Amino acid sequence: MKKAGIWVLLFAFLLSACSTGGNADTGNPVQTSAEPTAREIRYAEDGRIILTIGAFQTDSSIAAGGDLPSYTQLKKAVDRFNGKNEAYRIEIRSYGDAAGADAMYALNSEILGGDMPDMLMTYGMPKESYARKGLLLDLYSWYERDQFFSGPVRSMETEGKLYAVSPSIQLVSFIGLESVLGRTAGYSLEDIYGAWEWFHTGENAFIPYFNAEYTFLVLAGMRMAEWVDAASGACRFDSPEFLSLLEFCRKLPAEAVVTQSEAYAEGRYTYDQINALCVKNEDALLGLLYIQGEVGSVLGQYAGQVTPLDGEPIVHVGIPGTVPAAAGCIGELPIAVSARCADQEGAKQFLDSLWDLRYRAVHEGDMRSIPLVRSILEEYIRFYKEHSSQTFTDENGREYSAIVFSGIISPFRDADIDAFLALIESAGVPVPPAFSSKVDPILAEEALAFFAGTQSAEKTAKNIQTRYSVYLEEQK
Repeated sequence: MKKAGIWVLLFAFLLSACSTGGNADTGNPVQTSAEPTAREIRYAEDGRIILTIGAFQTDSSIAAGGDLPSYTQLKKAVDRFNGKNEAYRIEIRSYGDAAGADAMYALNSEILGGDMPDMLMTYGMPKESYARKGLLLDLYSWYERDQFFSGPVRSMETEGKLYAVSPSIQLVSFIGLESVLGRTAGYSLEDIYGAWEWFHTGENAFIPYFNAEYTFLVLAGMRMAEWVDAASGACRFDSPEFLSLLEFCRKLPAEAVVTQSEAYAEGRYTYDQINALCVKNEDALLGLLYIQGEVGSVLGQYAGQVTPLDGEPIVHVGIPGTVPAAAGCIGELPIAVSARCADQEGAKQFLDSLWDLRYRAVHEGDMRSIPLVRSILEEYIRFYKEHSSQTFTDENGREYSAIVFSGIISPFRDADIDAFLALIESAGVPVPPAFSSKVDPILAEEALAFFAGTQSAEKTAKNIQTRYSVYLEEQK
């Protein structure tokens, strides 16, 4: 289907070493445990202290569709900072395309030579490996946990430390009807598998637009933090849970099912709204809920995806298999600070400048990304309610205040906003930007053989386990 193809491309543009199978040759792994000492301070001609930030360049043609966590966005942030800050100047040190082996080699060579940048944009970088070697600063020495949304900041931690922080996030989750999923004991993968057994009739879908293979790649990609422990270098693709996921997905239709709701809604609704309509009409068991930057107000995005349910009680499944249910968090523009940073105050000022960049400087008055700092979103919601609320009368004649978004008929009440905030708080599952895993050669290649029927689930899991173990060993 045309729309399904567009949806796949949405996830596939983030081809980088973030997809761990994409760059197994890490060049020259860093082997150092020396006590870090501050770098020598350099000055610009105007007297400002120069700080460097290292990054892989990801704004290639693959990322042309609007790569949020890209090198291009980093350049915008640096230009904005340099245009306003009178004490510090940030210089970007680019190591080339993250998908190329030379990029990691160049970065690690500089680190070994004692010339590590003052900061790093960590997309495509082995953050956990650098942290284990004492190369990164724990940013909890600067910030308090309770100023952030609890789930998202937890998803950024490594063994309780905050070695890289993203000023804003994307949120991914699944929803289902309470009347359907409420028949199960809970919302574990086994419960969802059981619900599908009695739910499907051959004319409805597990997830709109998803076939068997794509469902596996998406669900496995979302749960990479469970299968791969980057901090310890261990992986568990040979676990019973992974095998169960493979076996379950093989039961799903090989081709995506076009449901009655999808056919009715073609051309009239967005992809996200069709997901909700399919769930409401019991044409699909689960609907994907995805709040991403640059699309529009985060409040409007969430409202647009849940209001087509028209008041039907829903269950936030989060990332299927998480108990209790937890949504997924995709960090935008993650920044780490070197333990040898020439001037930590300057690095902190740069980080502080990022907190409102995504939703105030980019589009005045329209919050385009979910901020990590909870108070910023709460302040925005208060402003939105003061300037956009309308008065309505319910079925009992009682007046209430709600927001009406452009193109969305249903009023968005305080309870809807509270549900959104609770969903953000639950987003403690770290999800790679390319969570479809379509750009991960290891998963994709082995899944192709499995769904083609040329190898068993056990052989598929074993092959993935072996190949990832080799990769993780090379990251040490």
